[in-house]
Amino acid sequence: MLTTNTSEAWEMAQEYVGALFLAFFYFIALYHCIKYKFFKTLDYPILIIGFIFAIALPMRHLYKEYKHTGIDYRLINSSKLSNYLKNTPFFSLAPFIEAKDFLDQTIQFKNQTFDYPPFKTKPNNIENIIVVIGESARRDALSLYGNITKTTPLIDKRINQLYIYDQAVSPAAFTNASISLLLSKQIPNKNFSIEKNLDNIISLANQTNIWETYWLSTQENISMYVNMFSMINNQAKNKNWISNAIYDEAIISEYEKALTDNHKKRLIFIHLQGSHPVCSKRYPDGFKLFADNSTTINEYNNSIYYTDFVIDKLIQKLESTSSMLIYVSDHGLSNIGTKMVHATNKKGVEVPFFIWYSDFVSQDFKKKGRDSTPISTTNLYNILMEYLGIEGIKYKDRNSKLEVLTSEFTILQYKDMEDGQ
Repeated sequence: MLTTNTSEAWEMAQEYVGALFLAFFYFIALYHCIKYKFFKTLDYPILIIGFIFAIALPMRHLYKEYKHTGIDYRLINSSKLSNYLKNTPFFSLAPFIEAKDFLDQTIQFKNQTFDYPPFKTKPNNIENIIVVIGESARRDALSLYGNITKTTPLIDKRINQLYIYDQAVSPAAFTNASISLLLSKQIPNKNFSIEKNLDNIISLANQTNIWETYWLSTQENISMYVNMFSMINNQAKNKNWISNAIYDEAIISEYEKALTDNHKKRLIFIHLQGSHPVCSKRYPDGFKLFADNSTTINEYNNSIYYTDFVIDKLIQKLESTSSMLIYVSDHGLSNIGTKMVHATNKKGVEVPFFIWYSDFVSQDFKKKGRDSTPISTTNLYNILMEYLGIEGIKYKDRNSKLEVLTSEFTILQYKDMEDGQ
């Protein structure tokens, strides 16, 4: 909750209103049990012994965990207290403490910049590189990737101008870590660090003194301290969060302004609301198209269909220029029960990833067809380096093992994850 925004937190809370009521009545009942019975029969020596065990046993378990995984305790970047609490009955407090620790780190490093070694920027004819970061779109929901429901008819028509990664895997199943790992030079590992976000593709593009950088978003921005990746997107020279946007097409007007300013070369990031739960709130009534599946799947497909419309609008503005558009989703979702939810399984990290090229882009850069090689979307950093023309900077590790960072900040390999629904 501490690393999200108010509207997203409120929407998610509405999904679990029943559980919140149960929790409330549980604690009321617990309070009365303690008040009227527990303290009347309290055996203080037993309480003291129990207290000692309550402290010592989690510490022993934590030590064994670090010893088994090979993690150096001194290098753990998340809060030591949160790691301890995860092994106690108070484990539910750990994520809040961990989130606050990450936010504190973001504040700590907010004014720092990364010092790059000298490098060259090779000239090219690309005018605009647009990176559209989708939200919660899983790969198999797009008809471009085989969904029998025609959820992406407009992008499907442009297939001759696309280079499609058929087996792209996100580095995390939640937005904060995923976008950090997409745009920074770090890959999923046991020592994920906010400080390592300082080396990111926006900062690198700025130091070319050739590319103008932009961050446009329909997601809320309470302050620069809200998200783990805020120190990345705030590096953009031009920033605009349309936090009152009801739907993603609200980004179009700001996008048009960016494309018609006086800069010659632009790197524009667009962060959409996409298909984030609650999916039914992500599209206008005119996009309530599908009715042949469950309500959950229909609403999710509608949100993908609307994203297809938005992406096509963005592409239309580029067709007469030497430009390219990259679309990648931050993560997928898993269908559990009657909800589409964040989950660390294969469905939660299988994402769409493709590149559209205008007819005016040099053949030196164009690729067409489908690439069936498994790829981590962390390679976005390297892909953008090439299109920016940057030479002399070491490439980011390719994450060829397709490692994924979990919400507990442990590491899984994609091949070892459950399939999900």
